[in-house]
Amino acid sequence: MSIRKEIRAAIQESGTASYTTIDSWLFGFDPAFSRHLGAGGFIGLTWPEEVGGRAVTNAERQVVTEELLRIGAPVAAHWIGDRQIGPALLRHGSPELRQAVLPRIRSGEISFCLGMSETESGSDLSAVRTRLTEVDGGFRMNGGKIWTSHAHHATHAYVLARLGTSEDKHDGLVEMVLDMATPGIEVRPILDIGGEHHFNEVTFTDVLVPRENVIGEVGGGWRQVTEQLSFERGGMERVLSTFPLLAVLLRDGLVPDTADAELGVLVARLHTLRAMARTVADAMDRGRAPVAESSMLKFLGTAFEGDVVDFARRVVGPPDPAGSIAERLLAQGLVRSPGATIRGGTTEMLLSIISRAATAAPPGAELRGLVSDVLAGWEHAGSAVEDHDQHRTDLAGLGWNSIAVAEERGGSGGGLGDLAAVVAQVAEAGWSLPLAENVVAYRVLATPEEPLDPAALAVTAFGAGVTAHVEQGEVVLAGRQERVAWGRSAATLLVRAQDGDREILVRVPTTARGVGWEPGVNIAGEPRDALLLDQVRVPVAALVADESALGRARGELLALRNAALCGAMRGACGLALEHASTRTQFGRTIDRFQAVSHHLARMKADVTFAETASEESLRECAELGPAWRTVAGALVTARAASAVVKSAHQVLGAMGTTQEHGLHRRSLRIWAWRDELGTEGQLGAALGTATLEAGLDPMWDWLVHERPDLGVAPPRLTTGR
Repeated sequence: MSIRKEIRAAIQESGTASYTTIDSWLFGFDPAFSRHLGAGGFIGLTWPEEVGGRAVTNAERQVVTEELLRIGAPVAAHWIGDRQIGPALLRHGSPELRQAVLPRIRSGEISFCLGMSETESGSDLSAVRTRLTEVDGGFRMNGGKIWTSHAHHATHAYVLARLGTSEDKHDGLVEMVLDMATPGIEVRPILDIGGEHHFNEVTFTDVLVPRENVIGEVGGGWRQVTEQLSFERGGMERVLSTFPLLAVLLRDGLVPDTADAELGVLVARLHTLRAMARTVADAMDRGRAPVAESSMLKFLGTAFEGDVVDFARRVVGPPDPAGSIAERLLAQGLVRSPGATIRGGTTEMLLSIISRAATAAPPGAELRGLVSDVLAGWEHAGSAVEDHDQHRTDLAGLGWNSIAVAEERGGSGGGLGDLAAVVAQVAEAGWSLPLAENVVAYRVLATPEEPLDPAALAVTAFGAGVTAHVEQGEVVLAGRQERVAWGRSAATLLVRAQDGDREILVRVPTTARGVGWEPGVNIAGEPRDALLLDQVRVPVAALVADESALGRARGELLALRNAALCGAMRGACGLALEHASTRTQFGRTIDRFQAVSHHLARMKADVTFAETASEESLRECAELGPAWRTVAGALVTARAASAVVKSAHQVLGAMGTTQEHGLHRRSLRIWAWRDELGTEGQLGAALGTATLEAGLDPMWDWLVHERPDLGVAPPRLTTGR
């Protein structure tokens, strides 16, 4: 039995109610439920078997946490111990401390609260003032903590305190485990704005802490606690806290058709956030503390959680603590959501961490590096067409315009991911080349019997407006398609046409009688021509594919467009970072100003978010053929690209608004590309409608890859108008 089936069965056996509360990992304190999960082996899943764990991966643990959180299960009694105290002890605790504490966490016997924040230090853990004094056998502790959730329930506390008087505020910090029954501990309740009691102020007066309760090295707490915070920030609780509210809206049919586009965008973001959480779990499985990735996940995830509440407010109406379940959950969401962007690290602190982190290598980094080396030797000739024409021979020789086409069909071999890496690097460098259009066309057109000519350009014409019928052994085409990319430069067109009730793809030489063009360009100066077909006749053999091939080709274009947008974003981000780190104002480089560094951090997070979405769409194309994950990727990527280009122009100021600086080559392409294959409204409405048709549970199963699709046909994407 899979671990997902196991946890679903355990939840059902417990009899716990579903979708009755949000923020259940913080507000749902139920020791009996935690003991039930402990008996089933669902606490301490990743821990070694010798301390009662099951030694599964963090990715498998994510499956359990997301199944618990999505229904709002009451897990607060074991959450902190399982999520971060256990991993901290496994990394740094003594064998004796591990043996004393871990089995009791795993069984649900004990619960933990976190003694980190203090009244005068806020989110600055390096400013901790709770003091330790060495005594025989351990330490005497004096001081206090605040915002300590469930200190009134917890049997134990994790406490961060300071030993010594070093001027370096990162020195002398000590992590320890504290029994809350120890004399000298006082807990004072703090009610939140909704009148609920989970916060507390905790004071320590001459509290004795045995030396064996210290976690790791005395004085090494700073390194250890920053590592520990990656466990706290990198989980699905930073994404799914408000999901029960969204689930009720779907389950109870409360989302009107007018809100389907908004719903689709939320689903796309959730799909990508879940994939990001998986990368954090994978990093932990490799033994790494993913500090930057966890900070990005929390930053993006808590923004999503707040947007779910705002969406529900627009759909449900006024909150009512005594009303319907949707109205009650909305009331909970409104009073609890302000804390989401504060607990575990404020948004501003997270942005500071992200801004200092190195930018991760993009997907296909090695291949992109080779492409970058080639492009570094090229110079722009003028227009996009002139640029392409001067390098047409180079492209054929390098094999770039036939990547992902099998060698026996005249191509360079490789997969769609290889092509995406090249497309992304070309966009990052600010070039316009018809690689995606050419390869997608030849993936349909080229056969072993009729291999492609790498030097001849083929492009797709998938817009509406062309009709076809068969007459005396020929296909007759007539009509007009707008905004055909690179049409005038092509030798061959792959034309979508409507033949009665069916869509067909037809191979049309641009030299055929009746083919004409009205030249046009997009905002980036790339050719987008109107194709005119006046009773064009081609042999019936020119019918090259059925509707399924058309759907695959459309989806591949969309996935490659996602990759191109990611490349352009990365280029814009790189230029902004280079400018900010060299431009001096008021005696220091402008990246030292918080406003600028936070712009850079948001850009990094958005690029990572988009690249995760792009990878998901490419993976779907390679494994199953393009469908809803590709659409979700397009929604996330286009939104991220819009945010990145805005921040890039803010960082570069007036310089970025001129053609003297290379930013315009990225920003103009982002503005041109993001809506060409479907606007946010169109794609969001399609995904939202499909979600409503599929229903809550099938949508969730698709989201977590338990089913390949939503069971609803994806939209018929068209290029042009």
